[in-house]
Amino acid sequence: MSQNQNITDVLMVGATGSIGQLAVRAARRQGLHPRALVRDPRRAEQLLPGVELVQGDLEDPASLRRAAGGADAIVLTHGSGGDSRPADLPVEAEPRRVRADLDAVRSLRGTSGTSG
Repeated sequence: MSQNQNITDVLMVGATGSIGQLAVRAARRQGLHPRALVRDPRRAEQLLPGVELVQGDLEDPASLRRAAGGADAIVLTHGSGGDSRPADLPVEAEPRRVRADLDAVRSLRGTSGTSG
């Protein structure tokens, strides 16, 4: 996808994780429409109120096709794998490589970044 294309609809994979929830909130702040691929919609409704949810799994190709339909971009997030990471970790506390990735996404939309 070229950088001058408008990105509005974003499929978020891993949206219910600590980093994923931050990514969903950031997407909304940027005016994007996030859609979340989730295994458990009931749990996801509690974590992601107002977000479009698509039940599925990364290991189910049919659910991936269904979830990705109409998306302009796909965001994959991966957390620490444990519950010790705070869900409200400030972006400034993220590793430099994560902040660089966020800056790259922001540059597509013409917004300023936070890495340093």
